[in-house]
Amino acid sequence: MISLASVTVLPCVAIFISALIIRRGGWTWMSLILTVLSLSIAMVYLRQGVAQSCQIDESECLGATATSYLVLTLWSVFTIGLLVRLVVVHRAIR
Repeated sequence: MISLASVTVLPCVAIFISALIIRRGGWTWMSLILTVLSLSIAMVYLRQGVAQSCQIDESECLGATATSYLVLTLWSVFTIGLLVRLVVVHRAIR
């Protein structure tokens, strides 16, 4: 099983790298595909972890759900940063 730290950090690293490699043409699409793929894979593992915790006990379920919301908030910050970078780069191209 993948640890919570890697599920949290690896998509953030992928988003950060994607924001750095956004260029004209194909690189933009490649970086967006990398971001969506990493977030999707991490979301599957995060959801599985919450489901397994909820099978143990109700208090475990509450803690795991709260932690997953915090992880989603962290991912949202990085995703918003990527979208801002995308808009800035495409405005500079025009």
